Amino acid sequence: MKLLRQITEDVSNVALDDGQAGVWSVIVPDETTNMVVNPSFEVDAASWGATWITETIARVSTHAHAGAWSLEVTPTGDPDLYEGATTVIAGSLASHTYTVSLWFLGAHGVSYRTGFGTPVLLNMSFVLAFKGTGEWQRIEFTSTAPGAMSPGALALFVAVGEVTTAPFYIDQVQVEEKPYATTYCDGDQDGCVWTGLAHYSASQRGGYSPEGGRVRNLREFHFTTAAIIGAGAPPQANIIDAYALVGGGNYQRSIVPPHSFSIVGRFECDSTLDLKRARQALYDAIKPRRTPRTAPIHLIYQPVDCGKPVGREIVIECVYRSGLEGNHSANVGNSVALEFDLFDGLAVGRAVNDSAALLAGTATVQYTKNVMRRVDGQWKALGRGVNDIVYAIAKGPGGLIYVGGSFTQVVESDGTIYASQYIAQWTPMTETWANMTPAGEGTGPVRAVAVAPNGEVYLGGSFTNWGFPPIGAADNIVKWNGIIYEAVGTGCNSDVSVLAFGPDGMLYAGGTFTLAGGVANTAYIAKWDGSAWSALGTGANDAVFALAFDASGMYAGGDFTSIGGVAATRVAKWNGVAWSALGSGANGLVMALAVAPDGTLYAGGLFTTIGGVSASRIARWTGAAWEPLGSGCDGNVLGLAVDSKGLLYVVGEFTSAGGMPTVGFATWNGSVWVRPDADSPGNSLGYAVAVFGDGFGNDDVYLGFDGTDPSIADAETAGYTEVVVGGTAEVYPRVAFSTPGLLSRLTNFTTGESIYFNNTILDGERAVLKLGPSSTFASTFRISKLNGVLPGSNLATWRLVPGVNKISLLGPEALMVWHEQFDSIDGAAL
Repeated sequence: MKLLRQITEDVSNVALDDGQAGVWSVIVPDETTNMVVNPSFEVDAASWGATWITETIARVSTHAHAGAWSLEVTPTGDPDLYEGATTVIAGSLASHTYTVSLWFLGAHGVSYRTGFGTPVLLNMSFVLAFKGTGEWQRIEFTSTAPGAMSPGALALFVAVGEVTTAPFYIDQVQVEEKPYATTYCDGDQDGCVWTGLAHYSASQRGGYSPEGGRVRNLREFHFTTAAIIGAGAPPQANIIDAYALVGGGNYQRSIVPPHSFSIVGRFECDSTLDLKRARQALYDAIKPRRTPRTAPIHLIYQPVDCGKPVGREIVIECVYRSGLEGNHSANVGNSVALEFDLFDGLAVGRAVNDSAALLAGTATVQYTKNVMRRVDGQWKALGRGVNDIVYAIAKGPGGLIYVGGSFTQVVESDGTIYASQYIAQWTPMTETWANMTPAGEGTGPVRAVAVAPNGEVYLGGSFTNWGFPPIGAADNIVKWNGIIYEAVGTGCNSDVSVLAFGPDGMLYAGGTFTLAGGVANTAYIAKWDGSAWSALGTGANDAVFALAFDASGMYAGGDFTSIGGVAATRVAKWNGVAWSALGSGANGLVMALAVAPDGTLYAGGLFTTIGGVSASRIARWTGAAWEPLGSGCDGNVLGLAVDSKGLLYVVGEFTSAGGMPTVGFATWNGSVWVRPDADSPGNSLGYAVAVFGDGFGNDDVYLGFDGTDPSIADAETAGYTEVVVGGTAEVYPRVAFSTPGLLSRLTNFTTGESIYFNNTILDGERAVLKLGPSSTFASTFRISKLNGVLPGSNLATWRLVPGVNKISLLGPEALMVWHEQFDSIDGAAL
C-alpha cells in the first residue's frame, strides 16, 4: 500500500517556500474508468450499504463537497463494530492494483478507517487510518485486491475507527485500476460518459480529453514559481462611440479580449542533462499538441500566503505560447517566463469542483384569494386576500400598493378580517393591509385607481356621495389625500372605468360618463389638471375603457366610433392637439391597451377583427397595421401590462391563449404565447394586471381575479430557488431534468433572462441543457431537444452572476450544476 496524499480541501502536502507564487499544477490527459456505481449519490444511496446493520446511511443535501448530495453515515457508537458504508466495485479482479480517491467530512480528531475487502463482514482489510478535520478532506490510497477474491467481489469500506455517534459524510468516490489517482470522473463531468444508466453505472474518460487526467505539480519538473504576471484583473476593451459635434463619446459596453499571463520561475536541476529533460518533460505536459487532438491545457492554481495554501484551487484553461525556448548557456539552472494565452471572455479560471442546486419546479402559494403578486421572481399572497373581485391595482410613493374592486373585506396573514369597502392599501415592507374606508366611506365598486406623484390617490368607479359624511360631489371619482377624501371638481355623471396619469402630469379619465365637472365636450373622456376638468377635442360618442401612453401621445380604446369628431372605431390616438384613427378599428369592444418598451401597442377586448385583420380578442399595432398574436384568446381580454423585458401579461375571461390551455391569465413573449408562471387560483377569471418596475429591469407583477368561488384560496406557480454563486465572474450552468413532466420556462430574475420551452420530459428520460454561446439540449431519448425551445428565449446568454440568483422554474424539478468562475486569480484567495 502506498499513501499518495491525505489533504484537506484547500491544503496540499507539497512543501512550499515562503516566496513561492502559488502552487501550480497541470492536468495531463489520462484515460480512466471510475468503477464506482453512483459515485456522487445522484440516485439516492443506491448500490451503497451499511457495513453492519446497526448504523444508518442516507443521501443528504445538507452537506456536499460537490454537486448537490453526499452520503451521510450515522454510527450508533457500538464499541465492537467498525460502523460505516460500503459499496461493491463492479468488474474488480483479484490481485489487481486499485487507487481510491474520495472526499470525506468527519468530526475533528475522530479516527476513521478505509480500505478494501470482500462483502464478508469479517474480511475487511483497512489499509488507511486517518483522523477527521471537521472540514472536507481528500483521501487517497492505493492497494491490491485480495488474491482469493471472486471476480467483482471487491468492496470499498469507509468506517469509524473509534466509538462515536457523530455522523460523517462521503462524496465523489472514485476507484481506478491504476497505481495513482486521476481527477474525478463521472458521466456528468466534461469529457466523461456513463457506460450504462446515468448515475448507476461506471464512468469512462478518454485519454485525449484535456478536462481530466493526472495532476502533475510543476515542482515535479524541477520548476519553482516565483511570480505571476497578468493573471489578475483582466484588461478591458471599452466600446465608445465618439460624438459627432462635441468632444467625448457615448459609452456602450466593455468586453474582455483574449490576453496572456506568465508564470515566472526557475528550473533547478543536478546536471545540464537533467535540466534539458525537465524542460522537455514540462513542454510535453503543456504544449497544445500533447495529444493527437490539439486542445487547450488545464492548469491548476492554489493561492499561497506566507508559504501556506489559502482559498480555493482553480482550473485555468489556456494555451501555452512561449518560455521554454531554452537558455543553453545555463548549466543546472534556468530562469524562464512561461507565457500562456487566455481566451475565455468571462473568467480567468474556475473552481476545481462543481457546485449545484436543486431547482424547485412548482410551488403552491396559499391564500391568493382574488389577488396575488410576484416579487423578485417569487409568487406570494397579499395577506390572505380579499373577499370579492379586484378590478384595479396601482402603486404609490414608498412602494404602497392600492387595490380596488367590489370587495368589502381584507384578510391579514394571521387570518384577521377587516372591513374595507372597495379600496385597500397594501404595504409590502410590513406585508399588512390598511383600511382606507374605516368609517364606511366607500359607497360602490372601484374600477380604476391612479396615484399622483405627490401620493394623492384617485379612485374611479360606480359610486355616489363617497365619503363620511357623504361628499355630495364625490360621484364616480374621488381623491384620497392621505387623511380624508375630497371631491374632484363636481365629479362625473356616470361610471369612471379608467384613470391614468400622462407624461404631462395630467390625470386622464375614461368611462361611460357624458359630463366631467359639468364641462362641455367631456363625453366619455376628460382631463383633470389638479383644479379643473377640460375636454380633449369634442369628446367621444361612446364609452372609453382603456388608456395608454407613449412618447408621441395617448391611445384610447372603448366602444366609440368617433372621437374628437374623427371617425375611429373603438381605438384612436391623441397627439395632444387632435385625434386620429389607427387603421379601420375593431369590430368589438377594446377593453385594454398597453405599450411595450419597444413602442409596440397591444390591444385586447371583445373583438375578432381589427384593422381588417382577423385577430381573436388581442392584437398589436406596428405603427402602420394591426397584427394578430397567434391564434389569440378564446374569450374576452380585460387587462394588459408589459414588463421591462417586453413580456406581455394578459388577463380576462378566456380558457386558452394561442391554443394553450390557460384560464384567466396568459403571457406572450413578443414572438409566441408561453405558459404563464402561475395559474389563476381555482381557474378564476382575470380582471386586473399591473407591472411595477424600478427602472433597473426589476419588475413586480400584481394580478386581480373574479372571486366567484369563496373557497378558492391557493394558486399553483413556478418553483422559486435562490442559487448563490461564490465566484467573481459570470458562469454558464448546465441543468439536468430526470423527473417526468411538462417543461415550460426557466428564468433568472436577477438578470431578467428567460428560456421558454414546449418540452415534455418522459418517464425514464434524462435531458441535460448546457447553456452558453453554443447551447445544447441533449436527451437520452432524443438526440436534441432544442426544437422544443421557443422563439424569444435568451438561450445563448442565460447565465448565473456572482451572488444571489433568483431562479424560477416552471416544469419538473431539476439539478443545476456549475463551476464557480473567477475573473482574476486574486478572487481564488478570498
